Amino acid sequence: MKSATRLRIWILLMLIVVVLVPSLGAAWHTGDWGGLAVSLSTEMAGAIVTYLLLKLVIGGKEWREAKKADLIAQLGSSMKDVPTAAAKELWRHGWLYDGSLRRVYLGRANLEGADLSRADLRQANLEEANLSRTSLYEANLEGANLYKANLEGADLSEANLREANLEGADLSEANLEGANLKGTDLSGANLYKANLHRSALYRSALSGANLYKANLYKADLNEADLSEANLEGARLRGANLSGTRLPGANLEYTALPDATSWTPDTDMARFTDPEHPDFWRPDA
Repeated sequence: MKSATRLRIWILLMLIVVVLVPSLGAAWHTGDWGGLAVSLSTEMAGAIVTYLLLKLVIGGKEWREAKKADLIAQLGSSMKDVPTAAAKELWRHGWLYDGSLRRVYLGRANLEGADLSRADLRQANLEEANLSRTSLYEANLEGANLYKANLEGADLSEANLREANLEGADLSEANLEGANLKGTDLSGANLYKANLHRSALYRSALSGANLYKANLYKADLNEADLSEANLEGARLRGANLSGTRLPGANLEYTALPDATSWTPDTDMARFTDPEHPDFWRPDA
């Protein structure tokens, strides 16, 4: 606001200079000081119109920035329905996708059922936020903090969750089909009946997917790539591992789909290869 006010003052001073200098110069050279008043009044009228138009433009920008800040504040509210309405307004103005929500703080926000499809939430803080049944389809959540967030039944299909923190998050019955979970921390996350079909769960340059003690009961991991992922202590009872890639994965103390515990002698192909003579099916 202050910078906009200074800009208006600067513009006004410049317009005065632009009006005065030519008029005074003309009167000096011609000696027609009587016509100076007429010339000044004409030039000043034009300058005033120009100033008012510029003020309108600057004022409009100020209003937009204030409106955006207010809507983002509402998006972080814990009150029911307030964030949902704010999300609709942000979408209408195009502020969901233009980077306005990068690194924004939305901790403990009540975003239940909100439509945040394709939102740019890179490095946003959504710690303990309520995102149950929220649409985050194709949303960009790279590096976002979703620690202990409630994502029950949320649509995260095709979302970018690369390097996001989902430690302790509730992802029960969430749709993660096609999501990018490269390097995502899912330790202690609840993935009960979650759909992870085609999700990119693979090792990044720094670390693999962390599913330490994650609850993957009846989760759909069909064709997921869990190479070198940390599944230590994870619960995979009833999970669909058909086509899942597990080379180098840490399966220590892991509960397998058939309720047995993993050992170094376990033949994992029995769960991952449909052609295996003793293939275990999720509906068995």
